[in-house]
Amino acid sequence: MSYAIRTIFNGSIVMIFKHKINFVIPEDKVWPEIVAGTDDTLTEDDKADRSVSSLDNFVIVPYLHFKQMGAEVERSPDVRPGYINIANARNISVRRRNPFAFLVVTRGDAFFPEVADFVIEHNDCRQKTDRAIYLPHPPLPGLIPRDTTRTEPRTIVYKGIRRNFDPMFLTDSFAADLARLGFELRIDDFQGMADGHGTAVHDFSDGDIALAVRNITVDDAEGKPANKLVNAWRAGTPALLGPEPAYQELRRSELDYFEVSTAEDVIASLSALREKPELYAAMVENGHERAVDFMPDAIYGKWIEGINGPITARFEAWSRESALSKLLFAGRAALQGKRSFDTYLASVRDGPRILDVSRA
Repeated sequence: MSYAIRTIFNGSIVMIFKHKINFVIPEDKVWPEIVAGTDDTLTEDDKADRSVSSLDNFVIVPYLHFKQMGAEVERSPDVRPGYINIANARNISVRRRNPFAFLVVTRGDAFFPEVADFVIEHNDCRQKTDRAIYLPHPPLPGLIPRDTTRTEPRTIVYKGIRRNFDPMFLTDSFAADLARLGFELRIDDFQGMADGHGTAVHDFSDGDIALAVRNITVDDAEGKPANKLVNAWRAGTPALLGPEPAYQELRRSELDYFEVSTAEDVIASLSALREKPELYAAMVENGHERAVDFMPDAIYGKWIEGINGPITARFEAWSRESALSKLLFAGRAALQGKRSFDTYLASVRDGPRILDVSRA
């Protein structure tokens, strides 16, 4: 049965979703304001502070956004028959899988969720299947751009989990090289924020240049999103990034970001920005232009198109399948799920690493 909702989006009246949507949020992970029915009191800063897991980013934040838009989306701890259920790969399992409920899984950088009837990928780098679609990483809530009254770039910020930051940038010698150029490095620890004592990763107001480099395996890198690049564009801060596929996929010109693999690459890039103020200004302006396609309305517009397009088409075809067909699919998923998970673990642990490959 069609379940159309009409509301104002980008200045036009549009239909939101053609079928009922249920966001699957485990009871021990749901935000207390959602339980209390006071989620309308959450500020963008609140949402940014809470967005510390893939469940938060790919399920809870979109749920709140669509609800705020006026869509009658629902949420429950379990998948529900008659709905397009949206869950996260790290929070769904075969044991919680109802073979007679249609399940869409946001994969993030996790293993391929065999239990899913359909998969949302957050970059367009992975091998394509007829069960998957690329939808952009949901936007970081409440992003605060760089203060444009800052006279010259001097603060480099890494916004992420500290343990993922390559150790070569934590040495005394690197700090000394930065100081000679008039720069300092600040780490806004994503995990620290999750523990309640970190710096807000959505606040770029006193940052001038974004740095993000990690020496993960090639296979692991294929699953990472481009959100650090997109956040830098939105914030008005030039970015120095490692050689990851999601960044390279979006790159159109040298103004998009500096690709770096070593501390020496970073120092050379910073020297160029210091010596050529016009280059810094050009990268900021280019970032503003690129960010237009990744603002909240644009990203959620793509989510609406994806859900109403390929996902709905698959849901409607799945609805016509026999009960036996659905049971057989669930059985195969149960058998393949552990293999998929084990393959994922091996891929993120073993194999060549991206910085080593780029330096070879």
